[in-house]
Amino acid sequence: MARGTNKANKNDVWQRIFDTVGDEITESIGEKGYFDITASELKDFSNQLNGPDVRNLAKFDRSYSLPTPFKAGVQDIKNYINIMPLGYVDKIYTYRLGRFNAYANLAIDETKQPELIRFPDIQTISPDTIPSENTYIDAAFSSGMLNKALDDGGSQFLPVLHGRMGSGPMEFNIGVDRPQKLTVNGAQIEIDATFENNQSIVIIEAKAVPEADFLVRQLYYPYYVIHHRGVTKPVRPAFLSLLGGNYYFNEYEFTDPHNYSTIQMVRQRSFRFLDNSPITEKKVVDIYKSSKVVTEPVEIVFPQANSYIKLVKTLSLLNDAYHDDDIASQGLHKQDIASVFGYAERQGDYYGNLVWYLGLCTKVKNTYVINHNGRKLLRELDTNEGKLSLIGLLLQHQPFRIVFKFFLDNPKKRTVALSLDDKLELANKVKPYLNTDYNESTMKRRIESTAALVHSVIFDAIDDN
Repeated sequence: MARGTNKANKNDVWQRIFDTVGDEITESIGEKGYFDITASELKDFSNQLNGPDVRNLAKFDRSYSLPTPFKAGVQDIKNYINIMPLGYVDKIYTYRLGRFNAYANLAIDETKQPELIRFPDIQTISPDTIPSENTYIDAAFSSGMLNKALDDGGSQFLPVLHGRMGSGPMEFNIGVDRPQKLTVNGAQIEIDATFENNQSIVIIEAKAVPEADFLVRQLYYPYYVIHHRGVTKPVRPAFLSLLGGNYYFNEYEFTDPHNYSTIQMVRQRSFRFLDNSPITEKKVVDIYKSSKVVTEPVEIVFPQANSYIKLVKTLSLLNDAYHDDDIASQGLHKQDIASVFGYAERQGDYYGNLVWYLGLCTKVKNTYVINHNGRKLLRELDTNEGKLSLIGLLLQHQPFRIVFKFFLDNPKKRTVALSLDDKLELANKVKPYLNTDYNESTMKRRIESTAALVHSVIFDAIDDN
């Protein structure tokens, strides 16, 4: 149970449920493929521990947030237990548990640079003052970004449908290896946005919080409802994710419209609004020259991290986990970070340690808690000014300064893999600043990740065109 409060969290309640009827649940799932539990039963268990309401108890937008008992004894997400609301069954609101994979991967191709789009000449919003996910969609539509991302050769897309609505009765299959038929007697759905042109209909789910995967029903339920309205145009589900000012459109399809689990990604397009103050090499060099070099922290293991996007994701996840009114649940354990990125648990420290190393969070035991500096920087990363602030934090550290200067002096080596001699040269220069006496093999891996992070955070941000 959470420290400093008498209230239990969702994991506590589900652990109590499995401690009480876990054998019955697993036996039923093994024999029939599912186990049904009513809302009143969930409420009774939650009331015993002063836990959350039933709706929150059954809501898990990401696979990593599933309760521990749902993941016990299995490694593959496809074998996790998941929960699906069935609506009212014989006048009793019912949920179904089963080992059907309810999530889809939300991959981002970090090798492709986002296409630059000019922000529209409007005064009500600007790229650095967009307040919500719905307004992100409005900005993407107003700028023409959305039409570029979802281009199907037809006319301009127009907004047609959004908001909350009832689904009505639904019947579909879930699962691929052992598909089950689900009958849902009405569900509440919320559509972030729907656009239509003369060729197709696009459903968009938007998130400003990073996710490694997402709950398929966020797209499948709206898809099902619109598909069953008798439309003749293709219905195209899409997920818009927002990271560090970049807009990533992932378009999906259901290869079998009647099977929830047949979702597949079709394509991805990425964009960024053109900044009137581009990051030039001269600006970065000025930061390098003016930066006050800090003493390397003794208590932090030198970070083995190589991706700007994963850095932003980690910072965003820590920010999402932070709650002013609940000190006990402000941070994320390294296992949570590892789960989001699909890492082994020991690798969960890589990006947590990087955020800590840059002074953007604190660490208590194995839990990372974002601080004021981290929350401030995250708000600014939609702009080039924010990116320059991050570059400045990196270039305060001597190991990153050494690697940056190496590429600055050897521009032809920025686009090719480091040679063995390059790695050894950089390792000899960097090693005196590290707080661990790494062997030669480990030092080469540290140099590779340091060089990759310098590329991802600094050189990929430079626009001298």
